Amino acid sequence: MSVHGFHVGTADLQSAGPITFGPGGSLFLADTRAAKIKALDVADLGGGGASSPFHLEDIDTRIGALLRCTINHVTIRDMATYPIHRMCISR
Repeated sequence: MSVHGFHVGTADLQSAGPITFGPGGSLFLADTRAAKIKALDVADLGGGGASSPFHLEDIDTRIGALLRCTINHVTIRDMATYPIHRMCISR
């Protein structure tokens, strides 16, 4: 964690804007209201085992169900794929 200067704490976001992954799996997140960019260490701790592909159809509805709210209260503004675990699909 100290390799990139991260420290344990909260991100203290005012708003979450565009996101992207950088070297070593660090997640960069724009806080548009605060005019800042936060770097989050989201390193894979392992132990998760193999995963299966899933469809993103109706993902907003599924997220709403997990958060116990309606689709009217869910807005997906950005999405990023963890670069170390990108799945390659060949035909």
